[in-house]
Amino acid sequence: MLNIYLFRHPESDVSEVPHPVPRAASGDAGGLAVTTRQEATRIGRFLSMVTSNAIELYCGPEQAAMEYARLIASPLESRVRHDVRLRRRREQLADSWMHRVRVRDWFDAIVMPRRDEDITIVVVAHRDTVNHVMACFLGAVERSLTDHVFEHGSGNFHLIRSVPAKEAGTIWKIECVDSPI
Repeated sequence: MLNIYLFRHPESDVSEVPHPVPRAASGDAGGLAVTTRQEATRIGRFLSMVTSNAIELYCGPEQAAMEYARLIASPLESRVRHDVRLRRRREQLADSWMHRVRVRDWFDAIVMPRRDEDITIVVVAHRDTVNHVMACFLGAVERSLTDHVFEHGSGNFHLIRSVPAKEAGTIWKIECVDSPI
């Protein structure tokens, strides 16, 4: 059975709080806040306890996504696969459409061929990208999901599982939505 965990990486830590946030000594000025790094490490430990399957971890090319994903991957002994199709959506209308196309392409290339495998796929992405991935499972328009159901914070997750169906192919079972670790 394929398990898919979707995690939203945090926004810029500086913009989320009205006062300076202590940074980890990561060697880069834009590093994640210490609490955010701890959160990502906690997620990695959680995943190592709840799954015995092989784990593949995917993220977009943004610095926050890559750093958050690396911290999650550390206790899993899993490598992070950077995929440009999971990059953050820009504000332009044309990019919004292209973003959906990119995410759908990722879904069709990575998820669909593996739907009958015993593997866990972890996605670390921006909120809009997570919403687009959820829309792929639901066959819904992403905009209908964004403002109502999937406004989760970083550290929370969605869990989707494939369930083999005798005549209908694969059924996607949404186990958790916006669930805290």
